[in-house]
Amino acid sequence: MAMSKQEVVHKLEGMSLVQKLGIMFALVILLAGGFWYVLLRPYLEKAVALHKEIAKIESDMTTFQKKNLALPGLIQKVEARQAEWVAAQTLLPKDAQALERLLASFEMLAQEVGVGFVSFTPGQESVAEFYASRGVNLRIRGTFHGLMLFFDKLSKLDRLVELDSLRLQPAGQLTRDAQALLTADSQLIVFRALTDAEREAQKARKTKKPKQ
Repeated sequence: MAMSKQEVVHKLEGMSLVQKLGIMFALVILLAGGFWYVLLRPYLEKAVALHKEIAKIESDMTTFQKKNLALPGLIQKVEARQAEWVAAQTLLPKDAQALERLLASFEMLAQEVGVGFVSFTPGQESVAEFYASRGVNLRIRGTFHGLMLFFDKLSKLDRLVELDSLRLQPAGQLTRDAQALLTADSQLIVFRALTDAEREAQKARKTKKPKQ
């Protein structure tokens, strides 16, 4: 049964001081709890959320700073690779005709150092992504000094030529000044750049290739 106002007041007046203080303390706690729930809790939750967001931003900034510090080194690596690629392109004959002229220059080079051609057999051309290569079986004859001079000059050509293998054996002949002649069987690999048309054709073939 609900108590009237007078009854409540009368009952409170009949309580001891300790009981009255206990009721006041309970009311203070109740009011403080309500104040916390209604007013302070949303602000505290927002503060916690902001703290987490700030921590994430700081973490992202640290990651970005690390990447930013590494960026100059990455740029230098890219620039170095680009420079190497440009240099390599200048060493590649531009087309098949230029490659044939390069192969013909081998014989002229041999004549300059007194080395004779015995046989010259170009192999099939192999096409890669940016260049084509061709193996060449070359047999030449001359003195040891002449052969070494030929291959030395060959390595200094302003074109990409790779000496893949070399085998020397006595030719069983002597020069006029009694120097022994040697036969050199070598395999060279010569490279050339792909033309724009060849690169486009290669891209078209890759596009048409069915996926497995």
